[in-house]
Amino acid sequence: MTVKHLTQQIAEAVVTRLTGLTATQDNVFDGEPRALLQALPALVLKEGAEHAAIATCAIPRRSERTYLLDIEIKVKDGTPMSELRDIRRQVETAMASDRTFGGLVKDSYLTGKDDPHISYDLEKPVGVMPLHYEIKYACPENQPTTPA
Repeated sequence: MTVKHLTQQIAEAVVTRLTGLTATQDNVFDGEPRALLQALPALVLKEGAEHAAIATCAIPRRSERTYLLDIEIKVKDGTPMSELRDIRRQVETAMASDRTFGGLVKDSYLTGKDDPHISYDLEKPVGVMPLHYEIKYACPENQPTTPA
C-alpha cells in the first residue's frame, strides 16, 4: 500500500472534520463531483498553491510548508444570505476545533473569504462563498508523507 502525500492526508482530514455539519451533512467533497447539483448545499475543497522553505541544514533537511486550501460553500441560487452565513459559521467553528488536526499539521487558520457570487459553471446557477485557509506543516524533504 502506498502512503499518501501529506496534502492528501490533510485534505482527507478536512473532509472528515467537515462531514456531518448541520447544514451540509455528508455533502463534503475533495474536488467538484459530477452530481454536485443534487448534493446542495455542499462544501467543496479546492487545492491552491503551496510554498516551501528549508528549515534545517542536517540531511535529510526539514521542509516547512504552507498549503493553501479553499473551502467553497455551494448552495442553490436564491439561497438566503443568512443561510450562507450560518454554513460559514459552522465551517469556521469546525476548522478551529483542532487547528493541528491531531498533530498532522503545525497550524491552520482562515485567511479570508471572497464575496459570495453566482457561478454559471454548472447546468444551473449556484451560489458560491469561498473561504481561504492556510495550513502550515513540515516534513523531511525526502519523506513528503511523514509529518515532522
